[in-house]
Amino acid sequence: MRAQRKERAAPDAGRGGSLKDGGGQATTESEIKHLARGIQVSAINKGRGSQLRVLVSAWRGLNRIEIREYTEVCPGTSFPTKSGVIMPVDLVDDLIGALAAAKDRASSLGLLSRRTKP
Repeated sequence: MRAQRKERAAPDAGRGGSLKDGGGQATTESEIKHLARGIQVSAINKGRGSQLRVLVSAWRGLNRIEIREYTEVCPGTSFPTKSGVIMPVDLVDDLIGALAAAKDRASSLGLLSRRTKP
């Protein structure tokens, strides 16, 4: 028989205070409890049942961002793949800068499709 995995609460989850996200908005108690599993904030459909999902999570006291590819094995059931990255939330601005630089370079090389705005 398989043992159920216990979810870990995010730091300060049971202390009565509210956590603040990077934008200064207070998180709800429900969101704090779900940080151990991750809260999906965005998804990009790649086609053929594949999605790129962005989640915020907390694990062992570390606040982090997860960017991972998910694949749909049957309608309504998706699983994460090994393709992805997990990084401290403090590095998000560095990641945004790197993505902007990559977009600028791709644009200068004429690699962007017409549907992508420069």
